[in-house]
Amino acid sequence: MLMNSNEYLNIVESIKQEIRTAQYRATVSVNRKLLVLYHSIGEVINEHKTWGNKFVENLAADIKMSFPDTTGYSVRNLKYMAKFALRFPEKEIVQAALAQITWYHHIALMDKVKNADEHIWYAEQVAKNGWSRNVLVHQIESGLYQRQVLAEKVSNFESRLPSPQSELAAQTMKDPYIFDFIPFKEDMLTSTVKVSERLNWQVVHAADGISFPTSDDPVICLNYNSERDYDFGGGWGKKHSNILMPISPKLLLFSKVGVKRKMSGLDYSLAYSKLFREMIIRHAHRYVYADRPQKGMLALNARVVNRDIYEYEQQSIAGWHIENVEAERRLLDC
Repeated sequence: MLMNSNEYLNIVESIKQEIRTAQYRATVSVNRKLLVLYHSIGEVINEHKTWGNKFVENLAADIKMSFPDTTGYSVRNLKYMAKFALRFPEKEIVQAALAQITWYHHIALMDKVKNADEHIWYAEQVAKNGWSRNVLVHQIESGLYQRQVLAEKVSNFESRLPSPQSELAAQTMKDPYIFDFIPFKEDMLTSTVKVSERLNWQVVHAADGISFPTSDDPVICLNYNSERDYDFGGGWGKKHSNILMPISPKLLLFSKVGVKRKMSGLDYSLAYSKLFREMIIRHAHRYVYADRPQKGMLALNARVVNRDIYEYEQQSIAGWHIENVEAERRLLDC
């Protein structure tokens, strides 16, 4: 039998898919047990909350002493466990709807949403649509729950969302969270291109001494009233929204939806160049990229350090390196 025949290659691909499916199911099972454990620890902390913060601090120190290689039992994470158990008193909910997404998705939900119903709804959408943590945060900040549920528009939910993303399985397996930008599927990109072709774009040049940065969320849709009165709730099809897209340190694309004439006074304007630079930085999710240091950047978009996520990322990087070294070794042994 030829090892490069279609029959053989189909068999190999089928087996590889079965392995991936089994690995993912095993990981989901472990994730469920982990969430149940975190919930149980949270219940214990809540039962002894009268002991004060020292109890949590001592608990974190004692766990670290017994399990020095673990990173998930910091004071901060233990407090998240207590919050998790307080928000969901019934363990059955944790074992069902909530167990299908990662702990770091839940941290984002505990930080971003205020009640259990909204938390559960977003968890179900993550599991259903395969959202990464960044996509989840984006959907929360855009008010998807309020628009789809509270506005009673659930019936057309499927038609208004982008096609399901495939990142949840990968994050559940490894949770990389590095350069975790919102992915654009082919159909989403095609749709965006078709919309952008209908807009009247103009190239804006930066003023002397100003350099446009870019970010991990570079396409900016604005509701703009004045330089101190704007928000990022605009849209491609929303009339009078301003669309900004930096394309180089000295150039960006600008369009005003529904307006055919070009906007005067933008080119080489010091005031507008500073304003566009500010908007790009404020709109960034986690990363800003620039050809030079950007003065005052942290004042515009403060860096928030989460030690648990940082340690988890470091652990994921180390695991990725080990896995790939082992894969290369097996390849050389063939």
